[in-house]
Amino acid sequence: MAFARSTPLRFLSTAQALILSVVIALAAACSTSVAPGQGQGPGGSCPCDVGNSGIHYSIPCGGSACVELNGTQTGYTCSESGATVNPVVCSPGYDSGIEAPDSATGAQDGSSPPSQCVPKSCADQGFSCGTVPDTCGGMVACPACATSQYCSEDDHCLAEAQNVAIYGNLQGGTFGINVDSNVPNLAIGLLANSPMSVTISGPYASNVVAVYVAVNNAGSTVSGVSQSLVVSHRVPKATIDAGFTNMVLDCEQPSSASSFPCNPPAQVDAFFTSTLGGSLLFNNCQQGAFTGTMNISQGGTCM
Repeated sequence: MAFARSTPLRFLSTAQALILSVVIALAAACSTSVAPGQGQGPGGSCPCDVGNSGIHYSIPCGGSACVELNGTQTGYTCSESGATVNPVVCSPGYDSGIEAPDSATGAQDGSSPPSQCVPKSCADQGFSCGTVPDTCGGMVACPACATSQYCSEDDHCLAEAQNVAIYGNLQGGTFGINVDSNVPNLAIGLLANSPMSVTISGPYASNVVAVYVAVNNAGSTVSGVSQSLVVSHRVPKATIDAGFTNMVLDCEQPSSASSFPCNPPAQVDAFFTSTLGGSLLFNNCQQGAFTGTMNISQGGTCM
């Protein structure tokens, strides 16, 4: 229904006046930009409407959106007090959960919003000490280790070891380690490309202070000791090159058979002794899978 400009509002019927009021209100709402801090909705609170003469976008209570107005992207967060500018919303990787409107029509642009980046804690990532990336471009400080522990190079709290026994191969295996000798503060390093299932037992099993599992593929298990002593880290970074091009630990073979990507014994020895502390007790390596039960007293060689 059209109304002449000269028709006074007082001469309109009640229904006509109501319709005209709504039209005037909508025109006013879309004629100017909503400044940050101004909320639209009951009592002037959220949901918040941001926009200008060409774009209108409603942000729900507690929501955020990166809106392009006049060629400029601006992030807004909506609360009970209204819309406020929030530059983080337009940062790469941030997901408000709401698609931004198209700059020309104000319609949803149909593109998938970027994934929201939620910072991860040390515990979320399996770290127990040090300062590590939070996966969102920042850093997070982990708790300090207990006085009887130290923070390893890969940010895990480990007990100080005096002796390090290494079992390394290419094919993993299911086997047992019998701690039959009274070796103090014993740390055990496990390295393979395929999963290892290891059972630690023996009269001196309580001497084990750490078990480091550096197995390339998932599925390894360690039983017989507290899981708080077990650290798993897939392909950790090597501490020396030892004349070898592979600078991560992938597997181990004797020097006579060592070929890429398996690491030579010197590189493996250096990693476990520097990571776990202490001195090398022995390095027992072979190409095939470990089976049966091996005694600590038997030692091992990897030449």
